[in-house]
Amino acid sequence: MKFITDFTDLFRITDFLNNLDAGVTTNKEAAVMAAGQAYEADMKKCQQTPVDIGQYRSSIRADLDRTMSGPVALIGSPMPQTLRLEFGFYGSSGVDRLGRHYNQMPRPHWRPTWDFNLPTYERIMFARLMKDIVMK
Repeated sequence: MKFITDFTDLFRITDFLNNLDAGVTTNKEAAVMAAGQAYEADMKKCQQTPVDIGQYRSSIRADLDRTMSGPVALIGSPMPQTLRLEFGFYGSSGVDRLGRHYNQMPRPHWRPTWDFNLPTYERIMFARLMKDIVMK
């Protein structure tokens, strides 16, 4: 009985895994930012995003933050009414710390947009992470 050992496929898999690791490391910031920008675009065109309050919709933006655990896309608005619009405002008396009166119902638009489009953002990130990575 003759036994021939062929490690060609094993080397091919090892090379692919090394390329995968290098590609993911190289592409992770671009993948996170691409998904963040897609979320930003979805927020700006979402029908639930309030348009009756001036510059709120146009102030929504995505920024990349480099943390110790990896890149993070920060998507939000610097406008002071952001939380009040998403969660509503009642307070104990309906008056904020500046003396303004609000009795505002929540108008959720951040979380529903995220939940509805999460599979799309995952596909965007996966496609960007796997860019130029092929098994030979």
